[in-house]
Amino acid sequence: MSRTQEPAVAIEDMGVSQMIEFARQKERECNDAHTRAEQAERRAALATTTNMAQRGRPSKRQRVATSGSDDENDEANESDEEEKKASPQDQVKTAGKKYAIIYCLWLTSTPRKTLQTKLVDGYSEENRYKDLKKRIQGDMRDVRETLPEDFRALIGRDWDIHKYRTGMQDQRSNTSSRIRNDINPVFEDHLEGQIDGTIRINDATKRAGWTHLIGGKRDADGKLNYSALDAAVLHSDMSTTYKEATFLKNKLPMHVAAAILYGKQKAIALAAGAACATSGPVMKDIHQLTHTTPGLIANAAIVTMWALSADIQLKEEGQQTGVPWRAEHERVMVLLTGGLRERMRTTIEIFRAWDEELFPHTETSLGGAMGTGKPAQDLQDALAALLQGERMPEEEDEGSARENEAGTSGSGNGSADGGAGSSQDGENGGGQGGTDVTLNEA
Repeated sequence: MSRTQEPAVAIEDMGVSQMIEFARQKERECNDAHTRAEQAERRAALATTTNMAQRGRPSKRQRVATSGSDDENDEANESDEEEKKASPQDQVKTAGKKYAIIYCLWLTSTPRKTLQTKLVDGYSEENRYKDLKKRIQGDMRDVRETLPEDFRALIGRDWDIHKYRTGMQDQRSNTSSRIRNDINPVFEDHLEGQIDGTIRINDATKRAGWTHLIGGKRDADGKLNYSALDAAVLHSDMSTTYKEATFLKNKLPMHVAAAILYGKQKAIALAAGAACATSGPVMKDIHQLTHTTPGLIANAAIVTMWALSADIQLKEEGQQTGVPWRAEHERVMVLLTGGLRERMRTTIEIFRAWDEELFPHTETSLGGAMGTGKPAQDLQDALAALLQGERMPEEEDEGSARENEAGTSGSGNGSADGGAGSSQDGENGGGQGGTDVTLNEA
């Protein structure tokens, strides 16, 4: 025994403080062993799943290269061998990216609160947006859908939360960069004649003058307020007030979604009416997407509006415009999900149009059979509230502070000159308070 190493003290000879420290040390060792066992179990499950998915799949050298390829993301450039060795952490990160594509760019609450939320019995998707707790319950159910089945019961540990949040952040960054910097020709094709001068969406000075395209209207005090329902770029006839028959049928947001799913070259080709094949894994393939989801439509709609706004960064609340982008996303989601439940003709037409553009060979489209009855009264009331710019009921929640980003779930917004000041209590001037809600029966 060296001079620096003290002999071990027998438990019966330990004092109280020594016994406490000894117990803590053993607890740490036990926790470490448990963590290593779980990680080994995850790796084994992942290896089994990956091997099954890879069977019969041709190697990348055997895949036929086609024109129009661009570097989609880190996953697209990894070799098959690297894909097989994807760690559990990478799987969770990829799930976060998927969430930010097909559900929402942001979570309602913090990633920690959301991923540690226990699912409760009696939850109804129909009531999802009626209060904050139900929103978080809905978010957690969507999170679980993005995860490999073997991971769902284990999600909620610190590294899960970190990786999932990182995946969402990375996807938001990729999306905002691609739409703002890489697909200007798409906006040129769709907005020709709608904007004076050269269309350059990466020019903040020019964007400040395009408020009329994204639902911007001034109230009696001269403040700019915005509403996705009144955004011209979301209507096929460029209407600046909500029209049920044309809302979300403009192909510009469809081609913005194409840039996210397939890459910039595909989006540019679609906007120009040209054919363009893709090569290598794209987001559609990486996340095994087969049809348009309500969240994909709402995300593309919000990103299209943001790309034409004065906001520099894509955040829950615009720092320059004050637009609560997540709240506007929610307004679109209420309309789409409610319309799907009731199988409303106009909603079904939206999904059919988007699938025709993005998933032309889909066999899982949500735009299936239309209903034959009148939409339920609660949906009528919800849509009327959206058009009037009313806020959804919301509960106070101590955990609603954002990690890394400040956000708001209110739908009011205002800015005197498109500047940074926002009004959390003001009504949304972009909504049409006197508009009658007329829903087409199927």
